[in-house]
Amino acid sequence: MAGTAAVSPVALSGRASGFVTAALAAHPGPVTVLGCFPTACYLELATGEVVAVLTSDAVALPIGIILDTPSWHFSLADWTGPARISADSAVWIGEHVVHLAAVRDVELAFIGTPQPAALTWLDRWLAPVLPVLELPAAAGPGSGAAACEPAELVRDLLGRGPGLTPSGDDLLCGLIAGGRLFGRHTDAHRNEIGRILRNRPRATTSLSRQLLLRACAGEGIRELVELGRALCMPAAPADSVDPHSVDLHRAAAALTAIGHTSGVALTTGMLAAATLTAEPVGPVVSHHQRGSGTGGCG
Repeated sequence: MAGTAAVSPVALSGRASGFVTAALAAHPGPVTVLGCFPTACYLELATGEVVAVLTSDAVALPIGIILDTPSWHFSLADWTGPARISADSAVWIGEHVVHLAAVRDVELAFIGTPQPAALTWLDRWLAPVLPVLELPAAAGPGSGAAACEPAELVRDLLGRGPGLTPSGDDLLCGLIAGGRLFGRHTDAHRNEIGRILRNRPRATTSLSRQLLLRACAGEGIRELVELGRALCMPAAPADSVDPHSVDLHRAAAALTAIGHTSGVALTTGMLAAATLTAEPVGPVVSHHQRGSGTGGCG
C-alpha cells in the first residue's frame, strides 16, 4: 500500500526587530498560540515573552515579524496546529513556517518640541472619544495624566480598561513613546511599570505586558512617529495654505483608528507626555547609549 505523501510546508519570510530576533534564537522549542486573527498571530514563548506574526497591512508592532503578504491574500486566522521555534529561529505554526529575512528598526528617537496650537487641537479632537477608554482619569488635557504623580498614575492605569490590550496600558505606552519623541522625562513612569511587572507579572495580559516592556525599551509603531512629527510642525502663516492642519488631521485619524480603544489610548498618552511640565531632557541619547535601555522595565 502506498504511503501518504508528505505535505510541503507553506514557507514565508518576514522582517523582525532585534528583540524578536534575539528572543527566537534564545528559546527554540514549543510555543503557545495565544490567538490568530486575519492580520496577526500572537505567540507566547516558554519564558513568557510574546512575539507576533503580522501581515503587511497589520499595525507593525515592535514585537512583530512583518510578512510581505497582506491579510486579504493570506489570512492568519486560518492558521491552526502546534507551534514551535526551530533551531534556525524559524517560526512553525501547523503547516506554515516563517523565516526571518531581515531586521527592522523599531526604535523611537527625539523629533522635536510639540507646538501649543497643535496640542490644543489634539485635545479637542480627543474629547468626544475619551469615554471609550472607560478610565476614571480620562478627562481633561492628556486625560489628566500630565498632572498625576507618576507612580500613582501607573498604579491606577496598568491592567485597567477594555480591549485586547487594556486601554490603561495603551495610554501608558503612548505616554512613554511621547516622552521619547518629545524629550520629556518619563523615567519615573517607566521605573514604576518595571517594578509592578517584576513583582506581579500577571498584573495585565501577557501581550500587553510585552508591549509595555518594549515601550519602556524605547520602541514603538510608525503611527506614533507620524503624529509626533505633525504635532511638532510649525503652522503656516495666516495668509497661506496650511498643510500642517491636513497632516495633523491625517496622523491623528490614523493613530486613533487602531483597534477599538488602543489608538485613542495611545494618542491620549502622547498628549499627556507633550504637556508634562518637566523640562525637556535635551538631545535624546540613543537606545544603546542608555545602557540596558529598559528604563527599569526589564
